[in-house]
Amino acid sequence: MIIKEEEGTAVVEFAIIAPLLFVILFGIIEFGVLLYDKAMITNAVREGARAGIVFDANLRNEDGVIDSTALITHVQTSVNSYLEGKLISFGGTPSVTVLPPAVSEENGDGILSSGDSLEVKVNFVYKFLVFSEVIDLIGGSSFGDSITLQAVSAMRLE
Repeated sequence: MIIKEEEGTAVVEFAIIAPLLFVILFGIIEFGVLLYDKAMITNAVREGARAGIVFDANLRNEDGVIDSTALITHVQTSVNSYLEGKLISFGGTPSVTVLPPAVSEENGDGILSSGDSLEVKVNFVYKFLVFSEVIDLIGGSSFGDSITLQAVSAMRLE
C-alpha cells in the first residue's frame, strides 16, 4: 500500500477559497459604509427640515413674513453643518448636493406661513472602493463606480 503525502493541501485549498472570502469580506465592509452614509444623509435631511420649520425671527422680514432666500440658506447650512466630518468617503471629499428646499403653500397666496409644507432633498454620490473593481474583473462592466443616494424629508412650517 502506497501512502500519499498531503503536505501543502491546506495552502492549495486556501488559495482556491481566499478570493471568494475576501470579496465577501470587503463587500460586507463596503455596503456597511454605504448604509452608514445613507443613514447620515437621512438624519441631515431631517435636521435641515426641522431647522427650516421651527419659528425663527431671523428668517422673517420686517412684515413678519418668512424670507424664502434666508430659509433656503438656513436649511442648506444646517444640513451641511450636520454632515461635516460624518460621511465616510474613500475617494476624497464627499460629493453632497443639498437641493433648495421646496415649499408647498397651502393657501396659494405666495407668502410662506404656518402650515405650509417644507421638503428638503439631499443627493450624495457614493464612490465604491472595491465592489466596482470586482464586478469589472468578473466581466460585469455595465456597473458604475458610484451610486447616487438620495434622502428626502417633508415637514410643516410651525
